[in-house]
Amino acid sequence: MKKITALLTVLMMCMTFGADFVYAADSNSARNAVLQIRKEIDSHKSNIQSKNGELFKLTPEEIAEADFKNYDTSSVLLGTDLYEFSAGSVSNDIKGKDGTINTLAPNEYKVHSTIKYGKYPSIFNSDTVIKTSGGKRATLVADYSDDVPSYQIVKNVENLYVENIDFENFPMIKFENCDNIIFNNCSFSNFENNGIVFRDCSNIAILNSKFTNCGNQISDSSNSGYSIRIVGDAQSPAENVLIENCTFENSCGKTISFVGDVDDYVIRNNTINNSVWGAIDYWTPTVSGKYADVIENNVCKNIGFGKPSVNDTNALTSGVGCAAIFAGMGTSLPNTIVKNNVVQNCVETGIEGPYELVYHNTVKNTGENSVARYTGSTEAIYIKLTTEFEQKYIGNTIETRGLRCFSSYSNRDDEYKGIYILNNSMNLENTDASIACNYTRSDIEINCKKIKKIVIENNTGMMKDKKSVNIYTDKGYVMDYFSIHNPCMIGSVPEKARYCFNINNN
Repeated sequence: MKKITALLTVLMMCMTFGADFVYAADSNSARNAVLQIRKEIDSHKSNIQSKNGELFKLTPEEIAEADFKNYDTSSVLLGTDLYEFSAGSVSNDIKGKDGTINTLAPNEYKVHSTIKYGKYPSIFNSDTVIKTSGGKRATLVADYSDDVPSYQIVKNVENLYVENIDFENFPMIKFENCDNIIFNNCSFSNFENNGIVFRDCSNIAILNSKFTNCGNQISDSSNSGYSIRIVGDAQSPAENVLIENCTFENSCGKTISFVGDVDDYVIRNNTINNSVWGAIDYWTPTVSGKYADVIENNVCKNIGFGKPSVNDTNALTSGVGCAAIFAGMGTSLPNTIVKNNVVQNCVETGIEGPYELVYHNTVKNTGENSVARYTGSTEAIYIKLTTEFEQKYIGNTIETRGLRCFSSYSNRDDEYKGIYILNNSMNLENTDASIACNYTRSDIEINCKKIKKIVIENNTGMMKDKKSVNIYTDKGYVMDYFSIHNPCMIGSVPEKARYCFNINNN
């Protein structure tokens, strides 16, 4: 195997140059290794999407009866000895500006730049495997000198695999126009601005990693504090994204953020705790509908309860933006499934957006602490209507002291396709002193001018002594199909429907 070259000697290693730190010494070997890892990731992700994607071929009744207990593809083998390389010897190019190796402690190294700048080596390069041997870890601590800008962008890198590395005290790590970037079993702690950012990148995987206190020095909460942010546009969409088995503690902004054209993604088996703002956030997303995009098995706790940066005074008052799983207005997310997620203790909405299927989620305690951080949107599930497809909300478990279990509102003249609310368990509890609820409460309220179909059936736990379901449409509008069949008290309903299957209060 060739010696480490300037292109690939990307990190400061320990004094002995022994087995503590290993990375690929040959670009062809490294590239082949990364491509093999990518192949495994894509196969794993495709299996997830195909299993969930089958749901969209079923009728609502078949979806309600589907059983996913035996479905588990959470184990994907990455970073084994198959991808471990011997460094051989080390060239002088890894040395610091003064020609010495800067070692803070055993397995802990100063990093002077994330990109090649002056005499400093870069961390990330194309066709590179960076990892420790024998399952050991290495800590990289940002130590930018005055002549090195803290805001650096890694551009045009492809085929990079990083494993068992702990990154500490960086401003942020940002990739732009990069392809096939994989982080496995890494950590990102005490980042000043954001954690890790991808703009106009594709084939991204963040696996088995931990993010703690990202954005701890931010001053503008609208553009900072994200643990992971992925941004795409029409010319360079961010496609093929997997974020799986990661933990996030105290994101000082929103935890996972997708912006613009982001497609073909899976966000799965992650735990998010104590975010200052939202947990999983899609701001003006654009998806093609060609893929079964999946958000499943994530646990989102204490959303809006995190510790903000000392510079972020907005977090002390406003609770707007503290939804757990959220997609922005004016969007549509066809072929998107939100399944088996848990939301517990959330200042704003639990699940909000124009998803095609929201299935078997558990949402508890939305609207919590909304007196201290006021927001008028404290529903467990808020349905953003779309004209493109029927939306299905099936088998969810809801316990909330917020405004409603299900809510939807639009004042547009569009004619929406339809909503199914089936087999959900609801418990709209009494409010207490910590909950701001300034509107009439009900289990379900749908308020829009025109919608073709509404089916609300076989839900349990709804109120029988108060108006539990209220549906408002334009006076004189004729729906195609309308059915309500639940043990509850029915309030306002549409005047006309071409086919009314049932209106039953039992």
